[in-house]
Amino acid sequence: MLTRRIALATLVVLALAGCTDDPPVEETPTVDLSAAPVETVAPTPSAVPSSSPTASPTPSPTPSPTPSPSPTVDTSSGSLANPLAMGDALEFDSWTVVVEDYTGQATEEVVEANSVNPDPENGRYALARLVVTNTGDEPAEPGFDLTVVVVAPDGTEYPDTGCAALPEDSLTLAPEVEPGEEATGTFCFDLPSEDIADAVLSVEETLAMEGPRLHVNLS
Repeated sequence: MLTRRIALATLVVLALAGCTDDPPVEETPTVDLSAAPVETVAPTPSAVPSSSPTASPTPSPTPSPTPSPSPTVDTSSGSLANPLAMGDALEFDSWTVVVEDYTGQATEEVVEANSVNPDPENGRYALARLVVTNTGDEPAEPGFDLTVVVVAPDGTEYPDTGCAALPEDSLTLAPEVEPGEEATGTFCFDLPSEDIADAVLSVEETLAMEGPRLHVNLS
């Protein structure tokens, strides 16, 4: 009888234990992180601000050289480019001049005119015969008031003062001419031996600061 009670008590205890026992707790597996491969992430390089490229200066265009203006050629009547003809009147403030004649080879005539006349230094003597009229208000000397020059085509000038000889009727040493009166005579020039083609005779008043310089064709 006692054994039966012990057995029943044991069953009761087991039954109660079965009712109160908690369900078994499921164990979470522990992950060993030290064994897992670690992925190394390379640091992203900081962006270096790129400097803007320096713009090359635009070269300035080389200016084209400005052509020099061509010199103005005076073609008025009596100019070097448009000389008057022998026999035409050259009008000045105090004189009117007419070139009557021109002798390009006058060495013998000049040397024989005066025993003291030397031979020409440049090669030959030439003579221009002029008629000059005093249109001023006072007596005047044509040899002093007028400058007479032979001009070669290359621009070389041979003034009458370059002639050391005195022709017989030279106007260089002519006496004063009264107002309204005229005188006729020659101006002498010492020229190169070779003929000067297309030479012109230039005449101007010596003391006229702005007076004209007129030219006469000697051809």
